[in-house]
Amino acid sequence: MALGFWTDVLRSLHLRGLTETVDAVRQRWGGSRLLLGLDIVWCALRYGAGFQDYRLFAFESLTGRQRRTYLTRGSNRRLVDRQNPKSLRFLLEDKGTFDRLFLSQLGRPFLDLRVAGPEEFRSFWRAHPELVAKRPRGKCGQDVFFLPRQEPDDLYRELLERGAVLVEPRIHQHPALDGLYPGSVNTARIVTLQTGDGPRILYACLRMGNGTPVDNLDAGGLCAPLDLTTGCVTQPAGDKRGGCFPRHPVTGTQIPGFCLPDWQAAKTMVLEAAQQVPGLGYCGWDVCFLPDRPALMEGNAYPSHALVQMQVHRSADGLGLLPEIRRLLRQSSPAGPSVPPEGSPAPFSG
Repeated sequence: MALGFWTDVLRSLHLRGLTETVDAVRQRWGGSRLLLGLDIVWCALRYGAGFQDYRLFAFESLTGRQRRTYLTRGSNRRLVDRQNPKSLRFLLEDKGTFDRLFLSQLGRPFLDLRVAGPEEFRSFWRAHPELVAKRPRGKCGQDVFFLPRQEPDDLYRELLERGAVLVEPRIHQHPALDGLYPGSVNTARIVTLQTGDGPRILYACLRMGNGTPVDNLDAGGLCAPLDLTTGCVTQPAGDKRGGCFPRHPVTGTQIPGFCLPDWQAAKTMVLEAAQQVPGLGYCGWDVCFLPDRPALMEGNAYPSHALVQMQVHRSADGLGLLPEIRRLLRQSSPAGPSVPPEGSPAPFSG
């Protein structure tokens, strides 16, 4: 093993993060602090599991055979590095570039203030009473601004100063999604893998806001896995604190059994989008559901590995995503999968 790898791992083992993880896990599991701490470090070295991985996936309750099947922070990084060349990631990571590339799938106009001047912004402002602005490289539901209705020239200058240069009309979602939670645009995250037979869907989940105007898990949102055939939620929702929610905590709407509208059209749209960027082999697509159609919100060249592997979403066999990734990549590729072998370590950060 290269010295650089072990250096990255050791730098990632922050004592504070380790202590916080031990305390959080002991609340549900008990046991020796020392033995638990050693096991967390072992999982970091053996499986590339970050501290948050250990807690969210409840690694303390899994066998070694089960742990080897999880896509961890480290192995997810290696999968991204192998499937998505850094030179192409800007196609999804820069929101303005993404909107131009996938204009027909957006279902809404947009304005990029890096190329549009004040007169164009005034016209856009007059045409759309409700506006949202984003920083082009914002992540995790951050850097999204719901704009007040103020004098357009002042607003234009403020947006340039903030760097929130991508401006769009505020999305009004399908009534079924409003019934689930009306305070955010609730989206489906659909993750695709490129195979020798073209893109295939690895997994999908429904993301919901929870007291906040965005649905991202890092902003307090919830997520629940979707059946790929029906587009219906199969299990209760979970959050990053390990909560389990059979009903939405704000609206009381039942989550398992909730079915997305226009699901077949959403899958078709995502697979067509993946075909437009064949050089990016592992992509996460955020899909919103308008009253009359699905539409792309944004794309991710570094998809989350945690959304459907959390303890609350664990299958009866206790296995993670890696077997399904290997199956998809092997089914049509004689060279085999471009994915780390089971249990192979990888640099990570806690």
